[in-house]
Amino acid sequence: MGVPYRGPDAVSPDDIVTLGQGDARWASQTALTAAQLVPVNSVTATYTLVLGDQGRAVEVSSATAVTVTVPPNSTTAFPIGTVLEIVQIGAGQVSAAAGAGVTISTAGAGGTTKTRAQWSIITLRKRGTDQWIAAGDMA
Repeated sequence: MGVPYRGPDAVSPDDIVTLGQGDARWASQTALTAAQLVPVNSVTATYTLVLGDQGRAVEVSSATAVTVTVPPNSTTAFPIGTVLEIVQIGAGQVSAAAGAGVTISTAGAGGTTKTRAQWSIITLRKRGTDQWIAAGDMA
């Protein structure tokens, strides 16, 4: 499956992306820049993630503790591989909680999914139907 030849000026050197082992594909710089932007969903109270949060940063601004719940696949079917960020913007600690039947795995003993301090980030990645991995600045 080739790309039709459109002359020497059809693709500029800035449009070439090298993927490794000599494999190169082209994409516009504008498209690459847009793909790197992370939209923000701002919340101020207890919140349950929705499909619209996929690929977003959920910024939580509250003076008191807030829980962000990861819902079960049966109610909110995020695709496997989905990545989300949860960011503590306010003084209130943020907890990422597993909804019914959901498992959130973390490194280390205790398995906490609470932000450590203001500006801490928890990154969640879905690795199975109701299985998520949490990583980040957690206490």
